[in-house]
Amino acid sequence: MRKYRIVIVGTGRIAAVHARAVHRNPSLELAGFVDTLAPGSLPSDWGLPCFPTLGEAAGAVVPDAIVVASPTDTHVSYLAMAFTLGLPALCEKPVARDRRSIEAAIDLVGRSGLPVILGFHRRFDPMRREVRNRIAAGDIGKIEHILQLSRDISLPDRTVTAHQGGIVADMVVHDLDELLWLVGRQPDHLHARLDRNVDPGLAEIGDHDTVSLQLEWDDGPVGHISATRRADLVERVVEGARQ
Repeated sequence: MRKYRIVIVGTGRIAAVHARAVHRNPSLELAGFVDTLAPGSLPSDWGLPCFPTLGEAAGAVVPDAIVVASPTDTHVSYLAMAFTLGLPALCEKPVARDRRSIEAAIDLVGRSGLPVILGFHRRFDPMRREVRNRIAAGDIGKIEHILQLSRDISLPDRTVTAHQGGIVADMVVHDLDELLWLVGRQPDHLHARLDRNVDPGLAEIGDHDTVSLQLEWDDGPVGHISATRRADLVERVVEGARQ
């Protein structure tokens, strides 16, 4: 069986997660990495080459697709390079840190005609899909309340978080995406509070470590998202008229 060759752009923490995922998939082959700076130990850990540019990687190992797991500020440029090379891509979120760059990325994708997927993986998780299916089937009646608890095991390196757009764009966006997916429509009201309870020094880069969001729909439900970089936990509770 032919395996699809994958090149990962980036050699940091999330790149290591993708490397393990590619390795576990019998239809994929990890072919190499791209990092314009010091690549660290990830490529050597896998015994694979690391190239300074995507163009060099494409010429040397001829990938079928790429994973963009580099710093957020480089995502759009790497997507543009991939499309020039005719390569489909999985891109980590957030795509960019500002609306103009995100809209530019959407335009790039539309003009490329190539498959692109963003790293919103929760929609593909079997247990979460079962929750959504039960909601759609009416098994719990009208949804009244959804509680999302999201925790990160530790604060990421500040040199990394400084380029990710903040805890909401980097971490809480998963919870927002999942909650809106479960409810199926945009909220009518949103209340947010951001704090620095773990590391007050995050003020230096304009980031936070604790988030509390309340999303309200005029006809229900109410959704709460509680997120912090203090522990390792992801949990959701969906309450409906039928308990």
